[in-house]
Amino acid sequence: MSYRPLLIAYPARFRRHHGTELLTTLSDMGTPSRTDLWHVVLDGVRERFRLPAGRPRPLAVLATVLAVLVGGALGAAAGSAAGSLTYADLPSPEPFAAMAMEPGGTSSVRSSGDDYWSLMDGLPAGTDVTAVAQHTRQRLSAAGWAVGPVTRGQSDAHFNASHSTVEVDVYVSSFDQVMLQISGWPTRPAAYLWLSLAGALLGLVAGWLLAAAAAHRIAAARRRGLSTGLALAGLLALIPPATMFTMSLVYYLTSTEPVGSEGIPEPGVLAPTLGLARRLGLTGDLAVDQWYQLLTFLGLAALVVAMVLSRPGPATPAPDIRPA
Repeated sequence: MSYRPLLIAYPARFRRHHGTELLTTLSDMGTPSRTDLWHVVLDGVRERFRLPAGRPRPLAVLATVLAVLVGGALGAAAGSAAGSLTYADLPSPEPFAAMAMEPGGTSSVRSSGDDYWSLMDGLPAGTDVTAVAQHTRQRLSAAGWAVGPVTRGQSDAHFNASHSTVEVDVYVSSFDQVMLQISGWPTRPAAYLWLSLAGALLGLVAGWLLAAAAAHRIAAARRRGLSTGLALAGLLALIPPATMFTMSLVYYLTSTEPVGSEGIPEPGVLAPTLGLARRLGLTGDLAVDQWYQLLTFLGLAALVVAMVLSRPGPATPAPDIRPA
């Protein structure tokens, strides 16, 4: 068996400078054993993870740490996007409304989307909110729903329930008028957690590999200082949206309380969910989302420009590559 196909394990910079020399050295060793083949592959993989040596190394380490964090967040976003495809479709809210809503309601407003629906009914003035919550709870229990206890506030009452692939929050209030509000959202499938974790793990590894490759490219570039500054600026810009998305995902996966549709992360948007934004005291409005989207765009744009500017100089060998 030839060693040549195994050279793909090494990064392009190594093959470009030392591929022929390595092949010659290995060929002189005779027919390779299985151990020799594994050694070549592992050495190539190790070379891909290796950072440049020399004075710029602290910056390379800092950039790699930032890239790993950002890569993990992006990987988790990709994993959660795949996990979102495993959600069951929400059933139509009309049959649920006919079964759960309080008779005698004076008005009804209903809205729905792919991952939520909301039902509201106005009830006669003076209606006991606790009694309404208890009656609704009894109807859901009789229909086979798993229901939680009714929690009573000063002028409101609510409880949570779940059935098959749907979770609901039932809230009865009497602030301006007596209102029965029921919000529904899909139950998180088990695959969502594992796909998100797998995506995060792959993102962490990819972040390191890309950072190492970029560090070697910048180390041999003609505009090393400018490329380094842009790369670090881009990574720093990506840290806030990546952090907020990661916090939102962790909150969604670990919360012991129902998070509702407002707590489901949007994989395509590296920003805090509305549920997390409220817990952190942020407004959670469109301006906040746009701020994080702008940071994401600027960060990615800076990284692209840094890589374009980091073209190697003419006949500039990579100074830190070990000879074969």
